Amino acid sequence: MIIRSSSPSESSGALFKVALDPLHVSSSTVSQMPGGGSTHGVVILPGGNIGFITRSDENTVDAFDPQSLQVLGRIPVADDADAITYDASHKLLYVANGDAKLATLIDPEKRLTVATIPLEGKPEFAAIDGKTGLLYQNLADVNLLSAVDLNTRSVLERWSLAPCKSPSGMAIDTEARRLFAVCAGNAMLVVFDLDAHRVLTSLKIGGGPDTVALDKISTASMQREGPAV
Repeated sequence: MIIRSSSPSESSGALFKVALDPLHVSSSTVSQMPGGGSTHGVVILPGGNIGFITRSDENTVDAFDPQSLQVLGRIPVADDADAITYDASHKLLYVANGDAKLATLIDPEKRLTVATIPLEGKPEFAAIDGKTGLLYQNLADVNLLSAVDLNTRSVLERWSLAPCKSPSGMAIDTEARRLFAVCAGNAMLVVFDLDAHRVLTSLKIGGGPDTVALDKISTASMQREGPAV
C-alpha cells in the first residue's frame, strides 16, 4: 500500500509530496514543488486532480497539479493567507486571512474569489462540522471560536475558548460533538462541546502547538474495548 500526502514548508516556501510505503519505508519517495513566499495550508480536492496552497508573503492561493507538482495558476487574496479547507457541500475553498482578519471564499473551478467574510480577530485554523455543516474558525488574538454559515456567508455566533491563549490547530469529532483546539500561547489543549457551546476541560501539552488531528480509527477501537484497567 502506498500512502501519498502533501505538506508545505513555511520557511522554504516549498511543497513536499511523500509517497510512503509502510511495508518498505526505505522505498518511500519525496518530491518537491519549489516556491516563493511562506506557505501554510494545502488542500487536495476530491478526485485528486487539483490542489491549492496558501502563500502568506505573496497573498495568493496557488493551484497546482498533485501528480506533476506544476503550478497551474495564482489567485490573489487578502493579506496573510493561512489555513485553507474545502467545503464539498458548497464546492468552495475557504481561506483564513490572518492579518486581514477575514475569510476568503474561492470558486475552485473558476479560480476566483466569490466573497469575503469579516471576522472579529486573526483567524488561524478552520474545521467543518459534518453534522451541521457549520464551519468553525478560531481567532488567535482574541481567543474566540466563531461559527461561520457558508449559506449566508456570515458569522452566526462566537464563544470564548478560555483558558486557551492563542488558539492555533483544531479538530472536530462530529459523532461525539467535541471540538479540540490547541493553544500556542499557553501549551494547552481545550475540549469544546459543540452542542452546549462551552469549554468542558483543558489539558497541558507540549509548548508551541500548531496543529492537531483526530485519529478516528484508534478512537473507535477504544470505544469498542472500553477503558484500560
